[in-house]
Amino acid sequence: MNIRNLCQTTYGIVKYHAFKKRTPLSVSFLSTYSCNQKCQYCDWTKMDLRVMETDQAVGLIKDLKKNGVVKLGFAGGESLHRKDIDQLLACSYDAGLVTSISSNGREIVNHIDVISKYVDVVQLSLDGSKDIHDGLRGYGSYDVVIEAIKLLRRKDIKVITNTVLTKNNIQDIDYVVNLANTYDFKALFQPIFHYGVSESEDKIEDLKPTFFEMNNAMNHLIYRKKHTKCIGNSTAFLRYVQKSWMSSYSPKCYANNLFCVVDPLGYILPCCFDIQRNSLTNALEHGFKQAFINSVSNEFSNNCKGCYCNAYIESNLAFSFYPSACVNALGII
Repeated sequence: MNIRNLCQTTYGIVKYHAFKKRTPLSVSFLSTYSCNQKCQYCDWTKMDLRVMETDQAVGLIKDLKKNGVVKLGFAGGESLHRKDIDQLLACSYDAGLVTSISSNGREIVNHIDVISKYVDVVQLSLDGSKDIHDGLRGYGSYDVVIEAIKLLRRKDIKVITNTVLTKNNIQDIDYVVNLANTYDFKALFQPIFHYGVSESEDKIEDLKPTFFEMNNAMNHLIYRKKHTKCIGNSTAFLRYVQKSWMSSYSPKCYANNLFCVVDPLGYILPCCFDIQRNSLTNALEHGFKQAFINSVSNEFSNNCKGCYCNAYIESNLAFSFYPSACVNALGII
């Protein structure tokens, strides 16, 4: 993130704290709910798989920049699972937005030239050793991710991985950390939790680590973070997981105030866990500025019981001026 973007972000945060002025500094664009992989805890098949047209997406991206957005993250589904994704990434770059993509890695090789030109950071899903990862995300998916990491790093593209901690892979933390040291990427960890697009709550509950397993895992990550630079979580995030696991504690959430989501059809949502659309918040119909203003009526965040999404919690902690989260954000972006 350059100085101009950093100053714009800081100004937006201060303005919100001082005057409660809502400013969407970061937007996650769910380019499609479609995916080329079926993970054990996600059920994207129950979502509306329609997407906006290319010219609509290009217009939206330009509209985001015009209305104060600093960072645009392409997510999904599988973010690269659109035929026009190369054009959209180029548009984001040309607009001067900090651009990231989240991917399972399967499409990276097909878009590597565009990614190397237009993308600031790539986030890949990596849930542990080969048997563990393939068991959670499908046979062959581990090799795909590792090859994607190698290719991206050879191109000097910043890589972060996200590991969803379950009772089946919590023992693989060191494996992932050691991989991060080997291939020079940042490793993020977050607990599994239930949300709208996930599998049934009973299935998610069955995959959760115990309180003691999670507490020990966070202590171990805090210890290792002191001795390696490859752990991408802030200490504040790791402490948050310890404090909140099996409890109702959650930090102040800035969803729908300092960050938001735009879904594949242009509806503005506080975060990707809200899937209830309101015609008044459609950015294609009303323009992003007015749709974001209209979204103030969305009560999802007020009734949310909290989550463990790395992107959201780290943002919340940084927006609340937790020192380790602020410093950490600069290293990730």
